[in-house]
Amino acid sequence: MPIPCRDRVDARLAKISGPRHGISLVAGNPFPETVRKAFKALRVSVDSAYPNAVVWPEDRSLHATILRGKSSRRPIHIAASPPDCPKLPFGPFPLVWNGARLGADGAIRGYVRCPSHIARDSFAAEMNHYMVRLQPDYHLRAQDHHWITLGSLTSTALDDRALLGDLEELFGRASLPNILIDSLSLVLYHDITFNDTHTLKECLLNGLGT
Repeated sequence: MPIPCRDRVDARLAKISGPRHGISLVAGNPFPETVRKAFKALRVSVDSAYPNAVVWPEDRSLHATILRGKSSRRPIHIAASPPDCPKLPFGPFPLVWNGARLGADGAIRGYVRCPSHIARDSFAAEMNHYMVRLQPDYHLRAQDHHWITLGSLTSTALDDRALLGDLEELFGRASLPNILIDSLSLVLYHDITFNDTHTLKECLLNGLGT
């Protein structure tokens, strides 16, 4: 396990608490109730044993980013009437749980696997043709790894190494259900926890979209 670094944890907590604006193509936001129920059970389990150790997102905000855009402190201005969602070059795909890990920045990431073609740069290039009509100066990029951010350590949790070891073990045993993704959402967000978002377009993975 990477040892959480206080400077990085504090920087992340500051980033969480302030406005950050960006656009991403995501699965979830929200996920099905089966995923949200498992997450809420995990949250209750951790909070009952280690109160005030973790800052949690809202369960409705859980998501896995497929294509990521750079966040900024400045608001992002988009076309008044977003164009229709492009036809995506693949159908529904499984999102498979691959274990949770604690990062050096204090983030608790639940990693998921999805088919390799989802992470290809060619897919990002196709979406960026669409982004030109939405926001000409904004670009999305593919990711090598995908995860659901489950929470973030508080700075006080860093003072107790035994607690960190317990949390590592607990999150290592955590599991969220595998699900089939049949739509992706192009989301304009105003904080990195996705508690304040606006869905620009929902892209259904059957060649249709809204």
